[in-house]
Amino acid sequence: MNATPKGVDNFSHINLIMDFYRLYLILYITREEQMADCKKCNGTGYIPCDACKGGLMEVPCPECDGDGWFTEPGVDKTSSCTNCHGEGDLDPENCSVCHGEKVINCPECDGTGEVPVKE
Repeated sequence: MNATPKGVDNFSHINLIMDFYRLYLILYITREEQMADCKKCNGTGYIPCDACKGGLMEVPCPECDGDGWFTEPGVDKTSSCTNCHGEGDLDPENCSVCHGEKVINCPECDGTGEVPVKE
């Protein structure tokens, strides 16, 4: 006794597998066609850091808020900030946003460089 239903043979199984493969290819190719390079980052996935302007600007010291000094509460005495040595600014390598990398992930594409095509 044969357990294969009448009309089903090996060629039917192969055809079914080929149909699934064709469907996969269609879906994959369609997905690829629906993605485009992100215009905000030009497809790189990164944009210059806003805080240090891509490493071109010094950043305000986070310890003294860019003042360069502290006022002690209850006393009319000021003291120089030890983090920035009284300058108020830090080199771009000390940027708290990009950590000296000069770039951040693009918020438009989440760092992938691709965005879905809007129809």
